[in-house]
Amino acid sequence: MGQTQMVYQPHAQYKRVYVTQDFEEWISWFLLLSHVKKLIEDWTEQVRNAPLEPVFDYQQSKFWKKTNPDKVEPNSQGSFLKLILSLYINWFNPFGNKLSGRQASFGVLALTCLDMPPHLCLQTHHLFLAGIIPGPKEPDMIMMSNILKPLFEKFEEV
Repeated sequence: MGQTQMVYQPHAQYKRVYVTQDFEEWISWFLLLSHVKKLIEDWTEQVRNAPLEPVFDYQQSKFWKKTNPDKVEPNSQGSFLKLILSLYINWFNPFGNKLSGRQASFGVLALTCLDMPPHLCLQTHHLFLAGIIPGPKEPDMIMMSNILKPLFEKFEEV
């Protein structure tokens, strides 16, 4: 399930191993979970039938309604489901948050499906682990761009 990917940085030596999970495998697995499709359908229906105010979900926004009138639309192969994913990036010190002592910073890239109730979409078994970025420190902007590039290229394919 996990794979190792080398991050390209021009004119530099490769120094770190970047661990990632295959998105197509994960999304196939995720959508085959018996409860997921029902959760998405039920939540979409609940949001659709909710009063216009207050807005509590992106599906209630004017922009969403204008650009995505229906989550399930027919195409030549049958139908497809539009999903909205949120990318979460965070850094943590595996040795604790102490100012003195050993300091390091490891990163986590995770995706969650926003088409489910908020209290369920953030559960660990509903998260896609897009990558673990090794320490000992956070990457600079160029390195981070190189880390995110394969993920976004995969989204364009799917």
